[in-house]
Amino acid sequence: MEVIQEYDDWRRIRDWEGKDGWVFKTLLTGYRSALVTPWLEDTIETTPLRKRPGPNEEIEAYLEPMVLAGVVECEDGYCRVSGKDFEGWVDQSRLFGVYKNETINN
Repeated sequence: MEVIQEYDDWRRIRDWEGKDGWVFKTLLTGYRSALVTPWLEDTIETTPLRKRPGPNEEIEAYLEPMVLAGVVECEDGYCRVSGKDFEGWVDQSRLFGVYKNETINN
């Protein structure tokens, strides 16, 4: 979900499909997360999880569409993500929940 509008204690949120609605702010968390290629959920295409940021870096695993990952940091078009039993770098364009060219430093 992404917060697209705020009004007093209410937040308007939108999901990856473009559906939106209002929720009370205490029902949300500041924990940053992202979905891996949700737009490919009906395919077998996977996303490489790399040891370091960069298109030619070693691949540690492949993530399937709709995997939920915590976003640790983003820089130069790659995000370091983590989840149950995985951690590594993913091309930022393969994530819903991170804006294009957004830099995140936790």
